[in-house]
Amino acid sequence: MSVKSCRVIIPLVLLVLLLLLSAGTANAEELHPPAKVVLATGEWRPYVSPDLEDGGIVCRIIREAFSLSGIEVEFRPMPWARALEQSKNGTIDGVAAWGGWRTWASTHLGSDPLFQGDLVLWQRADRKPLDYESTGATKGLRLGNHMGESLPCQFLKAYEQGDVELLQVSSYQTLLDLLFKGRIDAVICNRRVFLSAIKESGNMVYSSAFAPHPKPLRTSLYRVIFSKHTSYAYQLWQAFNTALFQMRESGRLRTMLHELDDSLR
Repeated sequence: MSVKSCRVIIPLVLLVLLLLLSAGTANAEELHPPAKVVLATGEWRPYVSPDLEDGGIVCRIIREAFSLSGIEVEFRPMPWARALEQSKNGTIDGVAAWGGWRTWASTHLGSDPLFQGDLVLWQRADRKPLDYESTGATKGLRLGNHMGESLPCQFLKAYEQGDVELLQVSSYQTLLDLLFKGRIDAVICNRRVFLSAIKESGNMVYSSAFAPHPKPLRTSLYRVIFSKHTSYAYQLWQAFNTALFQMRESGRLRTMLHELDDSLR
């Protein structure tokens, strides 16, 4: 090989090595999550609300988990639909907390579950539990639920056939009043949400007036969902899940959820 060729090749080799080193450094930097994460939250008492202490148990769990990794959390309250849309396009880093999976699975990474929640059929305590699984048992049934919440599959077919009447309202307190007065036969609601509504009503009669059906309609897992639109989504997801695992193993997560349940009694 000529001296001239060496003079050309050696700088090129050095340039390639420099580029590889720079790429390796950049990749190493990307392995670390950001120092601050921005998550949207909505209104869903007693789990989360800007009016609750520390924003509610959802915010407390997330804040404590990320603190184990030295990550600060900013929560931005907004309507749930807007929260999901902003998270999809990467305006924010994610949403806390979300159940199901169909609305977000293609655009987000879902954390390990923060908690599970039962969707329950609530009736007046002096009524016999509805046998909604028997053929024709739901005909003429008057149901109530909160506006924006979907009808569970157990009643969907009957509703589409016109056998079930559904009244959707924007206030859980209104649902309590309607059920107590007998204007609807049952309310479909998350167990803790309904108990929270009873407590917030301040009506002592309501504390013993209602009873949940012995069989939940559905049990859902609620997670933090991280937008795939950000370059560090996987790092956030990994850091959070690692910390959440530590909280679960230490019993801290169980203690926090027990405290929530105790506050609703």
